[in-house]
Amino acid sequence: MKDFLRDTIVALSTAPGEAAIAVIRFSGVNSVRIAASLIQLRSKKELSSVSPRTLVNCTVIDNGLVLDEGMVVRFAASASYTGEDLVELHIHGNPIIVDRVLELSIEQGARVATAGEFTRRAVVNGKMNLLQAEAVGALISAESRQSVFLAHHQLHGELSKQLYNFREQLLSLLARLELELDFVEEGYAFASEKEIEKVLTSIRLYVEELIRTFPTAERLSRGPRILLLGRPNAGKSSLFNSILGYSRSLVSITPGTTRDYLEERFVHNGVTIRLIDTAGLRNANDEIEREGIYRALEMVPVCDQILYLIDSTQTSTIPEEMQFVHGLRLQHPSISITSVLTKSDLASSLDDQHLSISIKDVSTVKNLLEILSKGYGTKQSTAALAVLNIRQLNLLKHIHDLVSEIQAQSAIPTEVLSALLREILIPISELVGETTSEDVLNKVFDSFCIGK
Repeated sequence: MKDFLRDTIVALSTAPGEAAIAVIRFSGVNSVRIAASLIQLRSKKELSSVSPRTLVNCTVIDNGLVLDEGMVVRFAASASYTGEDLVELHIHGNPIIVDRVLELSIEQGARVATAGEFTRRAVVNGKMNLLQAEAVGALISAESRQSVFLAHHQLHGELSKQLYNFREQLLSLLARLELELDFVEEGYAFASEKEIEKVLTSIRLYVEELIRTFPTAERLSRGPRILLLGRPNAGKSSLFNSILGYSRSLVSITPGTTRDYLEERFVHNGVTIRLIDTAGLRNANDEIEREGIYRALEMVPVCDQILYLIDSTQTSTIPEEMQFVHGLRLQHPSISITSVLTKSDLASSLDDQHLSISIKDVSTVKNLLEILSKGYGTKQSTAALAVLNIRQLNLLKHIHDLVSEIQAQSAIPTEVLSALLREILIPISELVGETTSEDVLNKVFDSFCIGK
């Protein structure tokens, strides 16, 4: 597993494309030598003689010619992100310059890093555990402020601390149960049933809370997916464009102009919201329009919230549409479905019991956005919301099943109880990455970006 650590790796750690600054990162035993071969320090010193964590000016040289002016910093293995000698070269974010520096690095013996390899080396070298590494990935891909808080919570080791604590308690119980087996004829008991029950109950309750709140944590991590439904000309596309701030969806007085769904992302109050415009719901004769309507309804189960838009100027059809909304709620009880009366500026009278908007009244659209983002951007950070992915969830369920199996039995022989407790240690160790297979590690880090 550690064979890959023999290579010195290099990668662009900032986003590709034109930018003010690009950071190229090296890690491995030859990182200082390779980085030094590409640059000249303005101070004329050798890079190896510069104090760690000190950013200094340098010139990037390409076969005797000046390629760029930048800055460089080195980190000693004992205090670097990866636990290896690490160098960061800060240059201008021109793709031509970046690509050339990477080419020169490879010529000097570096290898382009694989996805997540810097963080993977940090795990292998004991700089962080697997839970914290997964938090790094979650932090990078977070789509709301709340998901940033959750990722930081796990990155700082809150969940890890609790799991290690449970692990130590189980190991203590196991050690004493082993002593009991050695003194079974004398009748000594070194671990009481009450203490064992207390430890198992604390594990079960903690894991239950983690499992129970996982859907909320998962929803917060990605931000809401919000679907606009309604009859033709209800104002879906107009609202879609108004929220985005530009004309993305075709708006026409001719019914049925939206034939497929359109999805765009925008950020409000620190929350990335996926907004989806759909075809108007009606009995259509056109085959393409019918397919658009089918796709609109097919999207309902996979969205977090539904806004059903109703034209408030069509007073005669409002009761019928409210009845349709009621049917949707019965059909999809787990999804938040809100009826919204549109074109409120043209309506003669409005029902105060229902949310109403007008794209000509900016305050009503802003109020709608506040409602949509509510619950996604607040600072609710608890240990119970630290589970970030399915791998963690499945292992927690396994722990819960094992503990429940023990607690469901009575008068368990000491040797059997000892074996059962050892089984609980396995998924706990897998959670933090102490006994994780190569396949699991590959799957975890394949989702990372190249330079992290």
